[in-house]
Amino acid sequence: MNNIIISDTSCLIALSNIGKLHILKDLYQEVTITNEVQNEFGEPLPGWIIVKNVKKTGNNKLRITHFLYSFS
Repeated sequence: MNNIIISDTSCLIALSNIGKLHILKDLYQEVTITNEVQNEFGEPLPGWIIVKNVKKTGNNKLRITHFLYSFS
């Protein structure tokens, strides 16, 4: 599967709390999150969760850097 999924923290926390974080891997093989999501989650991440950087632009919008993503 070529899709990269960006998850927010609530999804990771909810699935982790019920011991089902692996469901994301079963569905998507790889999940990409931001550094902020990683810090908020606060637990060690499995290798299939990839952390990418974001940076603020001049107009206060966040721009994801170094990767493209798509949803199908």
